[in-house]
Amino acid sequence: DGFSLSELIVVVGLLGMILAAAWLSYAVASNGSRSADRESMTAREVAVPLLECERLLIQQHNILTGTLESRVVNPGPYLIAFNTDRDHDSHIESHIMEATADGRLVVWTSETTEHGLEAVVWSTENHNVEAGIPLLTYYDGAGTKITNTNAIASDARSVTITIVTEYQDHQYSDSRAVTFRNR
Repeated sequence: DGFSLSELIVVVGLLGMILAAAWLSYAVASNGSRSADRESMTAREVAVPLLECERLLIQQHNILTGTLESRVVNPGPYLIAFNTDRDHDSHIESHIMEATADGRLVVWTSETTEHGLEAVVWSTENHNVEAGIPLLTYYDGAGTKITNTNAIASDARSVTITIVTEYQDHQYSDSRAVTFRNR
């Protein structure tokens, strides 16, 4: 007329195994999603900007100092201004690359014969300034780190670019060493 105690124990045990399998599937899917989100964020905020910085800096002709379109552009750990002929059209382009205190990695670009500087934001989650980690570390021809910012424009022959970001309270970074081709 009813269920025996052993039948009830078997049913409860089966339900427990089904719920445990469902929970495990959910946990695996959730971890996979978080991992994919983290990888997407690091690609967007670190890897792609790092490649773009390298692509521009490797072919720079000269590092600019003073002002560019009424903006002070003296090179330092979070800013560099330089000229290139990025598109090989014999028109020199000016670039300012900067990690800002508000968490952006911005590149201002102009083709000096056509129009003024236009800002392109390469990262909105940049943490170089906040973490106190230089975006740019400069080296002379002998590979010695340049500590005097006044000597960067004349002596720098290579740079290490380090991009730092943060995701869910974890810091992620990557670096790339770039030797200037045209100096």
